[in-house]
Amino acid sequence: MPFTAFMTLLGALTMLGCWYFIGQRIKHSTTAVSKQVRLLHSFFLHFGIFTALIFLPHILLSLDPSKFPIAMAWGYIIGHVFLYIGLIQILRMTFSMVPRLVNKERYAIIFGVLATVFITALNIQTMVFGRLPEYDFQQLVTLFNTAPVVGAAIGIYAITGLLPATILLFRNGYRNPDARLRSYLLGTGFLIMMTAGPLHDVARTGQLYVIADVVSIFGLLCITAGVVYRLEERITTVTASSKSM
Repeated sequence: MPFTAFMTLLGALTMLGCWYFIGQRIKHSTTAVSKQVRLLHSFFLHFGIFTALIFLPHILLSLDPSKFPIAMAWGYIIGHVFLYIGLIQILRMTFSMVPRLVNKERYAIIFGVLATVFITALNIQTMVFGRLPEYDFQQLVTLFNTAPVVGAAIGIYAITGLLPATILLFRNGYRNPDARLRSYLLGTGFLIMMTAGPLHDVARTGQLYVIADVVSIFGLLCITAGVVYRLEERITTVTASSKSM
């Protein structure tokens, strides 16, 4: 199996697994489930769909390689729309955890929608009508050939969506010993995603893509561990500790 295909399939299974796990926790919960938990649940679903759509075009490599570039272009573009929606959920989660921002959540949604429309339109113009993705049969990796401006825009959007949540999670871990390991695991996973994810978009060599994929593995492992350790039960702790912000 191509290395990129393996990594995206692993990412999809991991994120959808986290989505299912939290969903089961919500379903069988005997107490009211917080808004933060539901938003985190939605994030994993959208991120899982994102990685699944990046994986699917690789099937054409064994069926009809000539159709792979355009299929991957649309898989990349549509897949990233789900990623952007997932980032909106994280932004909403961050706003809901900070008392001063609770009533301003609509601004996170408006920003996310505008950013999604802008980046998607730019991505279509530069990829579908520009340089298509290609597959490096020698190194077994997919070269997305993302335009630099698009890669930069995605990176800025990812940092905007994930950095505030990452800071709050690390802050929560520092202030709450009982939730320390869980908070650090998920926060570290988000931190890695902020770097490894956009690295795929700016990479121009097969070696750099491989490095980005390997780093992504560690991010996925941290996020999965954070969820398995039931961090979702402790997210509301961040709310309480954020009141002093």
